[in-house]
Amino acid sequence: MTDDELELRLRAWYRAEVGDRPIAPLALREQLAAIPSTYPLAAPRAGRRPGLTLLIAATLLLGGAIAAGAGLLRLSTVEPPVTPLPSQAALPSAPPAEPSRSAEPPTPPKDGPARPIGQEVLAATQGFLLARDGAGWAATATGIYRTLDGGTTWRDVRPVGWTVSTASALVDAQTAYVASDSMPMVIAATHSGGAAWTTATIQDDRIGFGPTLAFQTPLKGFAIFYDRQVDTRIWVFATTDGGQTWTGPRRGSIPRLPNRITKLDRPMGGILVLLQGTGNGQPSNDFVMSLDGGVTWLTRSYPISDVTPRDVQKWIAQIAVEGDGVLQMAIQAGNRGSVWRSGDRGVTWQLVRALPRGVDLQDADFISPTEWVFQVAEGSAFRSTVDAGAHWRTVRVKGVGSQPGLGLQAATFASVDVGWASMSCRTGRWTGAVPTGYCSGDDSETILEATTDGGRTWAPIARPVTPIVSPVLPGPAAWVSAGTMVAGRWHVRGPGLSAITLNDGRVLVVGGVGGEGADLYDPIGGMWTATGKLAHERSGQIAAPLPDGRVLVAGGSYDDRDRATTEIFDPASGRWSMGASMRRARENARAAVLQDGRILVVGGDVGVGGVAMTAEIYDPVTGRWSMTESPRRFRFGVTPLVTLADGRVLMAGGNDRHNQPTATAELYDPATGRWTGTGRMTRARADASALRLADGRVLVVGGAHSFGWRELPTAEIFDPATGRWSTATPMSEARTDRGVTLLSDGRVLVTGGSAPDRAFYPLATAEIYDPATDTWSPAPSMATARYGHAALTLADGSVLVVGGHSTGAFHRLGSAERFYPDGGPPG
Repeated sequence: MTDDELELRLRAWYRAEVGDRPIAPLALREQLAAIPSTYPLAAPRAGRRPGLTLLIAATLLLGGAIAAGAGLLRLSTVEPPVTPLPSQAALPSAPPAEPSRSAEPPTPPKDGPARPIGQEVLAATQGFLLARDGAGWAATATGIYRTLDGGTTWRDVRPVGWTVSTASALVDAQTAYVASDSMPMVIAATHSGGAAWTTATIQDDRIGFGPTLAFQTPLKGFAIFYDRQVDTRIWVFATTDGGQTWTGPRRGSIPRLPNRITKLDRPMGGILVLLQGTGNGQPSNDFVMSLDGGVTWLTRSYPISDVTPRDVQKWIAQIAVEGDGVLQMAIQAGNRGSVWRSGDRGVTWQLVRALPRGVDLQDADFISPTEWVFQVAEGSAFRSTVDAGAHWRTVRVKGVGSQPGLGLQAATFASVDVGWASMSCRTGRWTGAVPTGYCSGDDSETILEATTDGGRTWAPIARPVTPIVSPVLPGPAAWVSAGTMVAGRWHVRGPGLSAITLNDGRVLVVGGVGGEGADLYDPIGGMWTATGKLAHERSGQIAAPLPDGRVLVAGGSYDDRDRATTEIFDPASGRWSMGASMRRARENARAAVLQDGRILVVGGDVGVGGVAMTAEIYDPVTGRWSMTESPRRFRFGVTPLVTLADGRVLMAGGNDRHNQPTATAELYDPATGRWTGTGRMTRARADASALRLADGRVLVVGGAHSFGWRELPTAEIFDPATGRWSTATPMSEARTDRGVTLLSDGRVLVTGGSAPDRAFYPLATAEIYDPATDTWSPAPSMATARYGHAALTLADGSVLVVGGHSTGAFHRLGSAERFYPDGGPPG
């Protein structure tokens, strides 16, 4: 940046009356010293020339980037061009706007018109990036979207045949990487804004879930996988040619640090960093980092100074490496932030700038060597500088969506005035016409907001559009949209929700994380309506039908407070009433409806970390609860209960007292109120799914078989006549939190789930088991990948799937889909 350009930017920033003649930086600073700013200039240290700090800062070459689906810092070896502030437009000598950060021109539009983005696209973004010329990226679970006009119109530029983006790295205006959701692992790369992609395949039996993508430049980066057997071991593949080839794997590990969960955090600028927590109330002054994807780790000490005291807990907000190997790091220490650099791989550090008090580095964007933007107090304000921290501007947020100054999360800025930020729907809602049930208060639905005035006001980039659903005619099996739940601000979301079919064929959906309302779905009209409000918010509750058509909802939790209370829904009036409380407070308990209409409830979490391995029964005639014999074996986790044709109840698997999956099973006899042992399963498993087949046998699928939650694709069948288990053909892939439903023709539909090798990443795939032939066959994939959802068969033979999580970041869904085994509804 020339002196003239620096002068113009500062003059526009503060609207200073400065002449048109060229002014040296030192003289410029002397003239600007009298201009009021949010914070006073720090006095220079003894022996340092007044302009030294600014001069040092001006040599730093910083560039914004998003890696592994999050907003992260990337250092560039070329200073990005300067985009004038809006106020500079009136200055006749202002330099014109220059191209984006990338050296490549913007991608030409693909065939077909761009379209306004809709709710199905940018809800729950995994990552996003905005460049100076309006080019930008947004990655979701279902696509890679690109805009050339700042977010007004978008195109899905994902590689041909790509269905799910489970991991992505958005590096610069033209470069992006995406990874497939299954093995062998395919990593696609584009350096032309999505106009063309190259793919490379990684196949290694040792690698498990992943990858984490970490890129230091558009061409150099790492794909990091966890080992299938050892949770702290990782395998690292590297590329230096932009993803055309990958070398490796090299073996790495995750260091074990005191007071820290051993896991990889998102990379920052291609660097992996692990930070220690406080031990015995004492802050840590050390951290470890890896510059090669986790193959080797360097233990380093924080610089100790007035702004980073030894007795204050510190953490790294941003760290990155320049092309010449110089490290740049932003540190938060209490309420002070500071920027440092190191030329010897972090052995020694030099202070670049002590930031004003109160600048929270939770979210920071270094746009250029002199332009920085920091978010303050979770989006209540933004502080920015155009002269590397010599002066600061504070912009108070006036509005986000319909809520003032709340909900903003990660942000990326193209200039100090223009930027994007993610926002949760709970604290910012769509204005104007709102499609029923969307963004109605869910605190995990993530959308994009945009600002053009430095963060003062924000508006949604992607306004919802009414989805167009084409009816599917009878024929091949198919999924169709079943709309979205509409419980208003008493939103119903999954997981943790319950769905149950009423006597009149409608479906009641209740509870969920933060849910205190309920929805009714009419399968005939295909409409959702809200019905009443529960007295308590509940997640992980049980819901069971009563003989008279009402529904009992019991237990669950809210804010780690387990409930013993119960509520009863009357479909005739659409109202809720309080019922008798259980003898024990329970969350995630299991329930089975007995043949005489009573309800057996077993187990459940109690408080934080506790387990209640007791059982009790609800009698709908008396409306009271009574304790019954506890199971013989201690077991917790998802341990399904299945009522057999002879009236007994089967409980199998779960985790034992040592948190290890067990193969034991036992039967409860309602006539005697006693539990007795039965045959052991062929495999120990916890968190399995089970249901009774049409012939009376019980199918159990999936489940974890080790402490490290190694999910099983296997299945087995229990025969009540003999009390024995036999193996069944395994599913095509292992799934956690899957939906399992008995179809009207006796087959079993398994939907979605989370891929075990990619923790918390949803699956859209489905498959069908035929007990008559002991075979699995693929079914059409759902439109939305989801896990932890509810699934049940309707009267017409179709299957309703509703709620759950999506996109790996715990994005809760309010949407529903309907599966027709023989095609969609006629007409």
